[in-house]
Amino acid sequence: MANSEEEFHSLHLKIYDENDKELDITKIVSSTPFNKKINVKLTRPIFPGDKGRSIKLMYDSPLTKNTFENFFLNDTGNFELNFSHYSNLDYTPSLFYFDNRQGAKNLIEPSSKITKGVFTNHKWEKTEEIHIGDSLRLNW
Repeated sequence: MANSEEEFHSLHLKIYDENDKELDITKIVSSTPFNKKINVKLTRPIFPGDKGRSIKLMYDSPLTKNTFENFFLNDTGNFELNFSHYSNLDYTPSLFYFDNRQGAKNLIEPSSKITKGVFTNHKWEKTEEIHIGDSLRLNW
C-alpha cells in the first residue's frame, strides 16, 4: 500500500466506502519498511453485476517512493482510480495495469485531469475485465 518507512500506526490510515462510511481494517498482512498490506471489511459483499462500489484510502506520510499498488482478489468488469494532490506539487502520475494471465504490463491513459482550488485530481478508468491476481501500480 504505502511505500514509507513509517510504522503502520503512524500513517493515520482511513478507509471509506462509496457512502463515506469508515471501514475496518480486519488484518495487517504485512507491515515492513516500504511495504504495507492490509485486509479491509466492506460494509456489504461485492456481487457480480454490482455497480458504483468504491473505496477511498487516505493516509498521511512522507513517501520515500511515490508508488501505490492494488492487487485484485476479485474479478471486476471495470475499475476507476482517482488520485488527488496539492496543485503546487509537480506530479505527473502514471497508472499501469499488470495482466497476470498474459504476463503483460500496460499503461492506462488518464481519462481526465481537473484542477479545482488547491487540488488537482487525476482520473483513470479501465472498462475491460480485470481478473483475480491482476494488479495496478500508480507512480507519481
